[in-house]
Amino acid sequence: VAQTASDLRPAIAPVSPTSGVWVQAAAFADAAQARRAAERLGGTARVEGGQANWRVLVGPWPDQAAAERSRRAVVSRGYPDALLISGG
Repeated sequence: VAQTASDLRPAIAPVSPTSGVWVQAAAFADAAQARRAAERLGGTARVEGGQANWRVLVGPWPDQAAAERSRRAVVSRGYPDALLISGG
């Protein structure tokens, strides 16, 4: 089955992540900016939020060590304020 460009876009989720450890790469007031950041990060990056607060999340990771490795990779890709957050 062929995928369209919209199938490949990062998901925009209306609710907070509920399990695992996530990397918050960045936060934006504009959903389009958040989506572009998630697309640049690729992989498991997704957009979460609504109204005027959109977060770019990467994960979830099963433990703190894996999440920290991911956070360092996100920082090296131009998001120096990336931080770890826990779901659930």
